Amino acid sequence: MKQARRTDLPVGALRRTAYAAHLGAISVWPTTFQSLCFRRTPKLIRQSDPEGLHISLPLSGALRAVRGEEEAVYGPDSLCVVDTSRPVDIHGGDDAGLHTGVGLEVPKALLPLPRNQLDQAARLRLSAQDGLGSLLAQLLTQLARGTDSYQPSDGPRLGTVVVDLLSALIAHALDSDSSLPPETRRQALVA
Repeated sequence: MKQARRTDLPVGALRRTAYAAHLGAISVWPTTFQSLCFRRTPKLIRQSDPEGLHISLPLSGALRAVRGEEEAVYGPDSLCVVDTSRPVDIHGGDDAGLHTGVGLEVPKALLPLPRNQLDQAARLRLSAQDGLGSLLAQLLTQLARGTDSYQPSDGPRLGTVVVDLLSALIAHALDSDSSLPPETRRQALVA
């Protein structure tokens, strides 16, 4: 399994280091940081847009996402979805301690969902406590702990499972399970 060292940008006077598991075209990594604000502005989007979805699973602490006039808070019971093609401010952690979580990067092109559904994904409140959201959260947490017990050939297979679970979760949240290809629905059910 391909694992790369990732050094995050400085947060205050500290630097945080994490390890990313590359599962084919997707990446999963643990996060630990002090209070910070991450801004995705229209200018930054014009400069570079990987056209993906970033999923954050807070394990301790909360994330607050501000999208225009809308604001949502995500804790360990939910998944925060960020569309890299849309402006957002993410506020994480607090002065009391470190925020921990798991990050997931998925290219939108891998998700077998219609474009209009992908455009709605960042506004969804996805549960990490039950159903497909719970399965996805458990898998991401396990992968973020380390991938030493997997073979390199397992990476793309695990990536496919993550993509299928995320696709099914988004489709279910939008009440459009029928928009998924039959093989994606089947694979998500098997997972």
